[in-house]
Amino acid sequence: MLSDNGAWASSATYGQEWAETGNTPFRLFKLFTHEGGIRTPFIAHWPARIAPGTENVKQTAHVKDILPTLLDAAEVKTATPDALPITGRSFLPALLDAKHAANKPLFRERMGNSAVRDGDWKLVRFYNDARTKNVSFGPRTGAWQLFNLASDPTESNDLAANESEKATALVSQYIAWEKRIGVVPREEILQRIPPEK
Repeated sequence: MLSDNGAWASSATYGQEWAETGNTPFRLFKLFTHEGGIRTPFIAHWPARIAPGTENVKQTAHVKDILPTLLDAAEVKTATPDALPITGRSFLPALLDAKHAANKPLFRERMGNSAVRDGDWKLVRFYNDARTKNVSFGPRTGAWQLFNLASDPTESNDLAANESEKATALVSQYIAWEKRIGVVPREEILQRIPPEK
């Protein structure tokens, strides 16, 4: 939908139903940490180093890993006294040879929607708050769901009840990450929003 005939400050969106359709077969869309909101293919073309037709479906990465990968490919070192530390890591070895796929846990938080992926396991939760008109689907305020992406890439079968030890371990990893990087709880942010008059 395009309002104001494309004028400044107009909004071009196509709504929730089309957003979900655009991410089929994956669940949800970019507001969320489910696969429809975060899964994006990465295509690299480098004929001098990557053989045509090379495919690697085992390596997972985050946008923060792109810079270290490009620096690694260009053989650029960033160890200067005034450089900020790079939190991502290069996945160049996996681009050059799929046998070198090496995955570490990936953590995400966006507007209260949270996730951790460790290998084939993914723990994810929604957040919903009527004050911000953030529409969610499913339980309100944070019931964790657990999926095995190897057997269930569309996140259709919640295994949290059957795999409670795995779910508990991933929740602990997520909480440690959240504290380490300083995620501000959504409830705390919402308290700062003045009430509507």
